[in-house]
Amino acid sequence: MRRRRIALGVAGVLVGAFGIFRLLTEIPFVNLVVLAGWLIGAVVIHDGVLSPLVLGVGVLVSRIPPRARRYVQFGLVVAGLVTVIAVPLIARRHSQPTVKAILLRNYAGGLTLLLGVIAAVMATLGDLCESVIKRDLGIKDMSQVIPGHGGLMDRLDSLLATVAPIWLVLHYLVFT
Repeated sequence: MRRRRIALGVAGVLVGAFGIFRLLTEIPFVNLVVLAGWLIGAVVIHDGVLSPLVLGVGVLVSRIPPRARRYVQFGLVVAGLVTVIAVPLIARRHSQPTVKAILLRNYAGGLTLLLGVIAAVMATLGDLCESVIKRDLGIKDMSQVIPGHGGLMDRLDSLLATVAPIWLVLHYLVFT
Protein backbone atom coordinates (compact mmCIF):
# COMPACT_ATOMS: atom_id res chain seq x y z
CA MET A 1 0.00 0.00 0.00
CA ARG A 2 2.81 2.38 0.88
CA ARG A 3 4.67 1.63 -2.37
CA ARG A 4 1.51 2.36 -4.32
CA ARG A 5 1.17 5.76 -2.64
CA ILE A 6 4.80 6.61 -3.31
CA ALA A 7 4.42 5.56 -6.96
CA LEU A 8 1.29 7.68 -7.34
CA GLY A 9 3.04 10.63 -5.68
CA VAL A 10 6.03 10.34 -8.02
CA ALA A 11 3.70 10.03 -11.02
CA GLY A 12 1.84 13.16 -9.90
CA VAL A 13 5.06 15.14 -9.52
CA LEU A 14 6.26 13.98 -12.96
CA VAL A 15 2.96 14.91 -14.64
CA GLY A 16 3.05 18.33 -12.92
CA ALA A 17 6.65 18.89 -14.01
CA PHE A 18 5.77 17.91 -17.57
CA GLY A 19 2.87 20.39 -17.52
CA ILE A 20 5.11 23.19 -16.27
CA PHE A 21 7.73 22.32 -18.89
CA ARG A 22 5.13 22.46 -21.68
CA LEU A 23 3.73 25.70 -20.29
CA LEU A 24 7.13 27.37 -20.26
CA THR A 25 8.30 26.06 -23.65
CA GLU A 26 5.14 26.44 -25.76
CA ILE A 27 3.44 29.60 -24.49
CA PRO A 28 5.00 32.99 -25.28
CA PHE A 29 6.46 34.90 -22.32
CA VAL A 30 4.02 37.79 -22.71
CA ASN A 31 1.07 35.42 -22.33
CA LEU A 32 2.67 33.91 -19.23
CA VAL A 33 2.97 37.38 -17.69
CA VAL A 34 -0.71 38.04 -18.44
CA LEU A 35 -1.62 34.66 -16.93
CA ALA A 36 0.41 35.43 -13.80
CA GLY A 37 -1.34 38.80 -13.53
CA TRP A 38 -4.74 37.12 -13.77
CA LEU A 39 -3.78 34.54 -11.13
CA ILE A 40 -2.46 37.20 -8.73
CA GLY A 41 -5.57 39.31 -9.34
CA ALA A 42 -7.79 36.31 -8.66
CA VAL A 43 -6.06 35.63 -5.33
CA VAL A 44 -6.29 39.31 -4.30
CA ILE A 45 -9.98 39.53 -5.25
CA HIS A 46 -10.77 36.23 -3.51
CA ASP A 47 -8.87 36.93 -0.30
CA GLY A 48 -9.42 40.68 -0.12
CA VAL A 49 -12.99 41.06 -1.38
CA LEU A 50 -14.94 37.81 -1.62
CA SER A 51 -13.88 36.16 1.64
CA PRO A 52 -14.71 39.19 3.85
CA LEU A 53 -17.95 39.65 1.92
CA VAL A 54 -18.95 36.02 2.48
CA LEU A 55 -18.11 36.29 6.17
CA GLY A 56 -20.18 39.47 6.48
CA VAL A 57 -23.12 37.95 4.64
CA GLY A 58 -22.82 34.87 6.88
CA VAL A 59 -23.14 37.05 9.97
CA LEU A 60 -26.16 38.83 8.49
CA VAL A 61 -27.82 35.57 7.42
CA SER A 62 -27.39 34.13 10.93
CA ARG A 63 -29.73 36.87 12.19
CA ILE A 64 -32.54 35.73 9.87
CA PRO A 65 -35.06 33.31 11.40
CA PRO A 66 -34.15 29.66 10.70
CA ARG A 67 -37.32 29.04 8.71
CA ALA A 68 -36.49 31.68 6.10
CA ARG A 69 -32.73 31.19 6.26
CA ARG A 70 -32.60 28.33 3.74
CA TYR A 71 -34.42 30.43 1.12
CA VAL A 72 -32.05 33.34 1.64
CA GLN A 73 -29.06 31.00 1.41
CA PHE A 74 -30.44 29.44 -1.77
CA GLY A 75 -31.00 32.90 -3.27
CA LEU A 76 -27.48 33.97 -2.38
CA VAL A 77 -25.96 30.86 -3.93
CA VAL A 78 -27.98 31.33 -7.13
CA ALA A 79 -27.09 35.04 -7.27
CA GLY A 80 -23.41 34.18 -6.80
CA LEU A 81 -23.49 31.59 -9.57
CA VAL A 82 -25.27 33.94 -11.95
CA THR A 83 -22.74 36.66 -11.17
CA VAL A 84 -19.77 34.34 -11.68
CA ILE A 85 -21.17 33.30 -15.06
CA ALA A 86 -22.55 36.66 -16.23
CA VAL A 87 -19.70 39.04 -15.37
CA PRO A 88 -17.10 37.40 -17.64
CA LEU A 89 -19.64 37.12 -20.45
CA ILE A 90 -20.52 40.79 -20.18
CA ALA A 91 -16.89 41.86 -19.84
CA ARG A 92 -15.84 39.87 -22.90
CA ARG A 93 -18.82 40.79 -25.06
CA HIS A 94 -18.04 40.79 -28.81
CA SER A 95 -14.65 39.16 -28.21
CA GLN A 96 -15.80 35.66 -29.12
CA PRO A 97 -15.73 34.20 -32.63
CA THR A 98 -18.99 34.14 -34.55
CA VAL A 99 -18.83 30.35 -34.89
CA LYS A 100 -18.16 28.85 -31.47
CA ALA A 101 -17.86 25.25 -32.63
CA ILE A 102 -14.33 23.90 -32.56
CA LEU A 103 -15.24 21.09 -34.90
CA LEU A 104 -17.76 21.44 -37.67
CA ARG A 105 -20.74 19.23 -36.95
CA ASN A 106 -23.18 17.44 -39.17
CA TYR A 107 -26.24 19.42 -38.14
CA ALA A 108 -28.52 17.72 -40.66
CA GLY A 109 -27.61 14.33 -39.21
CA GLY A 110 -28.17 15.59 -35.68
CA LEU A 111 -31.54 17.06 -36.61
CA THR A 112 -32.53 13.81 -38.30
CA LEU A 113 -31.55 11.85 -35.20
CA LEU A 114 -33.48 14.26 -32.96
CA LEU A 115 -36.59 14.05 -35.14
CA GLY A 116 -36.34 10.25 -35.20
CA VAL A 117 -36.09 10.01 -31.41
CA ILE A 118 -39.02 12.41 -30.95
CA ALA A 119 -41.11 10.50 -33.50
CA ALA A 120 -40.36 7.13 -31.88
CA VAL A 121 -41.13 8.30 -28.36
CA MET A 122 -44.25 10.30 -29.25
CA ALA A 123 -45.65 7.59 -31.54
CA THR A 124 -45.30 5.04 -28.77
CA LEU A 125 -46.88 7.38 -26.23
CA GLY A 126 -49.75 8.18 -28.61
CA ASP A 127 -50.45 4.50 -29.17
CA LEU A 128 -50.31 3.77 -25.44
CA CYS A 129 -52.64 6.68 -24.61
CA GLU A 130 -55.16 5.55 -27.21
CA SER A 131 -55.01 1.99 -25.84
CA VAL A 132 -55.66 3.31 -22.32
CA ILE A 133 -58.68 5.27 -23.59
CA LYS A 134 -60.05 2.18 -25.36
CA ARG A 135 -59.49 0.07 -22.24
CA ASP A 136 -61.29 2.64 -20.07
CA LEU A 137 -64.21 2.70 -22.49
CA GLY A 138 -64.27 -1.11 -22.65
CA ILE A 139 -64.19 -1.30 -26.45
CA LYS A 140 -61.93 -3.14 -28.88
CA ASP A 141 -62.30 -0.97 -31.99
CA MET A 142 -62.69 2.82 -32.07
CA SER A 143 -64.66 2.62 -35.31
CA GLN A 144 -65.99 0.13 -37.86
CA VAL A 145 -63.82 1.42 -40.72
CA ILE A 146 -61.06 -1.15 -40.11
CA PRO A 147 -62.75 -3.77 -37.90
CA GLY A 148 -60.51 -6.12 -35.93
CA HIS A 149 -57.52 -3.80 -36.18
CA GLY A 150 -58.55 -1.23 -33.57
CA GLY A 151 -60.39 0.96 -36.01
CA LEU A 152 -59.23 3.98 -37.95
CA MET A 153 -58.14 5.81 -34.80
CA ASP A 154 -55.64 3.04 -34.05
CA ARG A 155 -53.88 3.94 -37.31
CA LEU A 156 -53.86 7.69 -36.60
CA ASP A 157 -53.05 7.85 -32.86
CA SER A 158 -49.28 7.71 -33.37
CA LEU A 159 -49.43 10.31 -36.12
CA LEU A 160 -51.56 12.70 -34.05
CA ALA A 161 -49.19 12.50 -31.09
CA THR A 162 -46.11 13.00 -33.28
CA VAL A 163 -47.13 15.91 -35.51
CA ALA A 164 -47.08 18.69 -32.90
CA PRO A 165 -43.65 17.98 -31.33
CA ILE A 166 -42.05 17.49 -34.75
CA TRP A 167 -43.56 20.75 -35.96
CA LEU A 168 -42.27 22.58 -32.86
CA VAL A 169 -38.74 21.28 -33.37
CA LEU A 170 -38.75 22.18 -37.05
CA HIS A 171 -40.28 25.57 -36.36
CA TYR A 172 -37.77 26.62 -33.70
CA LEU A 173 -34.61 24.90 -34.97
CA VAL A 174 -34.98 25.07 -38.74
CA PHE A 175 -37.44 27.73 -39.85
CA THR A 176 -36.40 30.58 -37.51
